[in-house]
Amino acid sequence: MSMTIIYVLLFLSILLLVIYLGVVFFQRRYSSRATEIIEEKNKFGQDNLKEKIFHARSLNLTGKSLREYLQLEADFNEIINNKFNNIDKMAEDVESSTKSLNIINTRELLKRLENEFKDVQKRLKEVEQGINDLNKQDEEHKNAVSGLRKEYDGMRKQILAENFKFGASAQALEAQLSKLEDNFSTFVKLTEEGDHASATDVYEQLKVETNQLKEKIIQIPSLNERMQEEFPEQIKEAQEGVKKLQEQGFKFNLNLDRSFADIQTNLAVIESDFQKLDLKKIKMDQGILEQQITIIKSVVEEEFGSSYDVNKNGKKLGEMFNRVKLQNQELTLKLGELSDYFVLNHNQIEDTRQWAQRIKTLNNEVVELADSTKNENMKQPFSVIKNEQEKILLDLNQISNDQTNLYKTINTYVNISNDLKKAANDNLTAFQKIRLTIEQMGLPGLDNSYKNLYMNTEKSIQKLIDVLNNPKIDLDESQKQASQVISDMADFKSASMDVYTYANLAQQAIRYLTRFNYPQAIQSYQNAMNLYDNQFNYIAAANEAGNMINQIEPNRYDQLVKDFNDRNIHPF
Repeated sequence: MSMTIIYVLLFLSILLLVIYLGVVFFQRRYSSRATEIIEEKNKFGQDNLKEKIFHARSLNLTGKSLREYLQLEADFNEIINNKFNNIDKMAEDVESSTKSLNIINTRELLKRLENEFKDVQKRLKEVEQGINDLNKQDEEHKNAVSGLRKEYDGMRKQILAENFKFGASAQALEAQLSKLEDNFSTFVKLTEEGDHASATDVYEQLKVETNQLKEKIIQIPSLNERMQEEFPEQIKEAQEGVKKLQEQGFKFNLNLDRSFADIQTNLAVIESDFQKLDLKKIKMDQGILEQQITIIKSVVEEEFGSSYDVNKNGKKLGEMFNRVKLQNQELTLKLGELSDYFVLNHNQIEDTRQWAQRIKTLNNEVVELADSTKNENMKQPFSVIKNEQEKILLDLNQISNDQTNLYKTINTYVNISNDLKKAANDNLTAFQKIRLTIEQMGLPGLDNSYKNLYMNTEKSIQKLIDVLNNPKIDLDESQKQASQVISDMADFKSASMDVYTYANLAQQAIRYLTRFNYPQAIQSYQNAMNLYDNQFNYIAAANEAGNMINQIEPNRYDQLVKDFNDRNIHPF
């Protein structure tokens, strides 16, 4: 036999040994687990549960509770008599299977055993929970019988002893308590008979309705107190306030008869709410009642306060009318004076006349309002009169401001005209000074653009003088022409400064250029002289000569310009 065959046989032997040992190991584990399940089953508290089930028989259960108990007892007996025996048999099958080498079959049998045992455990717990619930219901219901009886006795004593605190709700509370007591009797009967399942439904409803009744007994006294004390006092106060003011001739923006009738209607509604024990509606309707009373009191307070305001406003209106009338008179006189000297082209006189008419109209309205405040003539509330007075005050304030602003404006007319005349004379003097300065330079001539600017500026100044010398001065036209003079003078002064500066610089540069005999210098000299003498373009002449000087002697002309600017003061 070759060594290879020997090694293969040896390997197979070892492999078979390992498989065998593995099967033996798992079979023993499965057997051990089956034994554990049997031990757990035997230790399961069925003896204790038997005692609970036996004790539950003494509860004298009836009805639905008895049916629930009998079902729990049947479930328990079925588990003990059948399920436990089935578990024992399944454990024996596992044990028997462990003696074979069929590990797969053993594992499947063990799995079935474990599932069956879990189901038994679950069902036993359900049975125990059911028994516990029955015991708990029995104890809870017996305690509830005693507790509810005391509560109902206490509530009935309170309702009878404090009947006046509950007002219209007292009878309804007694009726609701009687209904609860009837349901309580049913609960007691079911509890005594042992029908706890049916008693539970009654008990749950009793708890809800009892708590609701207790809440009503707590809240109704304070709500009823408002109806008996707070609201009657407030209504009386409102009625007395209204009556007192009506006797004094006051009028109101509210139909008070209808308002008090609405209050009485709401009081009847709230009375019905108390009889129905509707706490939510009682609170809501009391809120409405409170608002109804508040509205009446607010109207009374507003009218009473407005009567004082009307008196104060009357004094203010008198003072305001005196002021605006005086303003209007002074404004009329002032405009009359100014109309002899100025053109009034902004409706100043018409505006003043319209203000006077408006003041007169408003004064008539105030007289009518004052007359309407007398008791025998009262046709509208003080609050309405007050609002009308305040509107008139606003109108008068606006008129006063408008008149004041116009007076301030026209009061400046004389100063404005004097300022314009001074400006015209100042500009004429400045113009003549510039003209004299240019004439004294002895220039060969002036170009057309400068001549045109000269003539336009002169005409502009003369036109301003003519406008200001009219019998009636039109300030709008005068100010417009003055603005034109300022613009023209600025242009004329700038152009004259250019003539003065560049004519002088051209003269210096041309003289300086005569020092050089270069052909280019001679040609530049001739060009500059032509520009100066014939074309009167002093800027071009200065630039022509100056550029040539800088070419011959760099920056020399620039220095000439600097020296000229340093030593020459602005001639205008």
